[in-house]
Amino acid sequence: MNGTSTDRTVKRGVRYYDGSFGYVELIIDDFLPTSRWGYLLDLTQMEWLPYGSGAQKTPLPNLGGGPRELVTFIGAFKPGDVRAQILIKPSDA
Repeated sequence: MNGTSTDRTVKRGVRYYDGSFGYVELIIDDFLPTSRWGYLLDLTQMEWLPYGSGAQKTPLPNLGGGPRELVTFIGAFKPGDVRAQILIKPSDA
């Protein structure tokens, strides 16, 4: 499928398949590495987990308004069981 643009609007398609292996929703995404690859993800397997030590606090100087802190958090998705995730990559890519 190709996205077509008309009057500054990109029209994209969403397809639904319900077969013997289950229900699949296909969504065209502009941020894939290449238009020839595709991914099937079982979102029930995905988990959002902290990366490294999780949240970290850094004290900031008190400028007369009371104590301040900078809180940083880095998180990452864990795919869960990798057998539930599929990469579609043509052999000539």
